[in-house]
Amino acid sequence: SMVAPNTLDSFNTSDWWIYSDDQPIPGYAGLFFDLKDNSIQRYRSNGPDTIHLPYPPPGGLFSSGKVDKPQFAVDEQAAYIASVGGAVPTGGSRGSSLLVIPTSHGSSGTLSILDGQKPPASTWTFMVFKDLGSPESGGVADLHQYHYVVQEPIENTLFENVQFVISLPSGGPNNDLRLGAMWFDSQAGRWQYTQRRSAPSVLDDPNVGAGFDYFARAKAGYNPQTPDPNGWEPSVVFGLINGVLAFDTNNNPRIFAVHHMGPVDDSANPAVAEEQFAIQWYVIDPDLNDVYNTGVGQWQPNVIATGRLDGPGDRYHPAIGVTPQGTAYIEYTYSSPSVWPEVRRAQLNSTYTGVLSEITIQAGVATAYDEPNQGWADFNEMQLDPDRCRLWSVDTLVHADTSGGTPPATTLKRDVWLFENRFAELCFTPDFNRNLLVDPGDAILFNYYFVNQDTRADVNADGDVNAIDAAIFLERYTAGTP
Repeated sequence: SMVAPNTLDSFNTSDWWIYSDDQPIPGYAGLFFDLKDNSIQRYRSNGPDTIHLPYPPPGGLFSSGKVDKPQFAVDEQAAYIASVGGAVPTGGSRGSSLLVIPTSHGSSGTLSILDGQKPPASTWTFMVFKDLGSPESGGVADLHQYHYVVQEPIENTLFENVQFVISLPSGGPNNDLRLGAMWFDSQAGRWQYTQRRSAPSVLDDPNVGAGFDYFARAKAGYNPQTPDPNGWEPSVVFGLINGVLAFDTNNNPRIFAVHHMGPVDDSANPAVAEEQFAIQWYVIDPDLNDVYNTGVGQWQPNVIATGRLDGPGDRYHPAIGVTPQGTAYIEYTYSSPSVWPEVRRAQLNSTYTGVLSEITIQAGVATAYDEPNQGWADFNEMQLDPDRCRLWSVDTLVHADTSGGTPPATTLKRDVWLFENRFAELCFTPDFNRNLLVDPGDAILFNYYFVNQDTRADVNADGDVNAIDAAIFLERYTAGTP
């Protein structure tokens, strides 16, 4: 129901705007976001976006009227919502979509969604990837099922006016990875989208081949194993991919991506999926200098490093995070016939070609999840705190509940774990104002944070703001290196 914008007092703000109800209240933001509004523009490859079709199209994609697994990202231009079409009750198909809602609108672009000014539906652009093959588009249909926005936790002018999206195909075996880019073309007055694929050879991956192929779906009927004698197997979702745009150890912009899949047994002919889940990661050069060049061969993103976490047991539901110094961490769920599901964290080496260390950060409980489809989690998430040298992550584990009787216990409850991963002094940079320079503005900001005991002045991430932090800042500031 509609809730007054100022009732969430625990968040210490009154700036809340509600778009979730169909009954407007005078003085509020107005009607909810109606995805069935026929004034929404439908994206076409050859533009302009003048086709207005109802959402969902009658009898076609998303005809159930629902979508699944929405993912949200926002940049200077717009909010981007990627989703998967709901299963059609009478059969039919699923597919990916991307809804683009501008963050500002009006004659001078002064009306901001951040101020509760909901952009009218006529300013939105809705892209269904199957549409790319329609006669109006002049393009080739994209039939993949899952499509995920790449997060951009660090503000930088290099990243402005481009939102990357990454996806995997449905079905396998394959070695096909897709990277897309969407931006607003001010000259044409419309959104533009272009995409590159790792197959046949446009998005090159030097390590894809024997041992790095994967199945989009593991062997039929196989799920991650646990020690439960009654056969509890956590059900996982295929095709999910987690990505982040960050700087690597050499201060180059890179897309870090990770997913879980069933590896291929290349010794078999034909190749078959192994009965395990493994985690595969990629480091992609997004070729930011050419991203707006849509001519053939102009934009050339490349996979420059890749690797895999595998071995005995199953690894699934991964998320990836990268510190300001380029250190990459992968967090995931692990289980095996002798280990109940637990959350692990792996640190990649400086070249992102292997694992430097791996630890268990939260052990699970010896309890089966007694939900009918056993889908106790779909995916995890990890994000860099933009103001502090730490990563935040969320993971799901079964709740410790013995109400189901004698061992093996069962439960219908799940727990969501929130982890804060702090980093040592090496993660600190004196470039507080993020202008890629060390200048007096940084000293002013540090002094302000220090006097106010703000944790952003906690240089060595030990939980205290004290003279040691000031000494480290002064040393780095004098050295003059961001």
